[in-house]
Amino acid sequence: MHKRFGLLIGLLLAGCAETQRTRLGDINLRPYGSFTAPISTFSVQEGRILSPDLDLSVQPDGCIDGLMRNNQPLHMCKTREAPPPEREGAQRVEHWQGLGADFVVELEDGGKQLRADGFLSPSGSVARSIPIQVTLPLGNGPAWEEIRKYPALLAVASAVAGVRGEPDNDALRFTH
Repeated sequence: MHKRFGLLIGLLLAGCAETQRTRLGDINLRPYGSFTAPISTFSVQEGRILSPDLDLSVQPDGCIDGLMRNNQPLHMCKTREAPPPEREGAQRVEHWQGLGADFVVELEDGGKQLRADGFLSPSGSVARSIPIQVTLPLGNGPAWEEIRKYPALLAVASAVAGVRGEPDNDALRFTH
């Protein structure tokens, strides 16, 4: 009985903590080139992105913590030095490393596009790593403005959703 009561209190506290963040909207992602692939919907809150397969939050120290698929933990922090931009015109370059992640994100084209390259390996196994190799057009609205503040959130979400490569016309339709 005490376990159930403790679990109920924990769930209530988690629900209360979640309501403190303002919900800013949803972002839909689908792997490029496949009209039949499932669409992954991510809810964007202040400093957080979540779906049934991902829950990441920006912490007060600027690092990102969370869980992906089957409760695999992720913890990553921005490194002090970012590599030079891969493409001319990148306005912001960030390198993120930590438990289960090592990738670079770039905001390009005046904040209209995100490019990311690296990998996730939440189980600690490089053999089971998930590539992050994507260019994503960014849309307009509060959810997209939050992503521009924390582009690493979208980089991880794209890997979880299976989005790779360069955008196609269908991807552009989702973001505007």
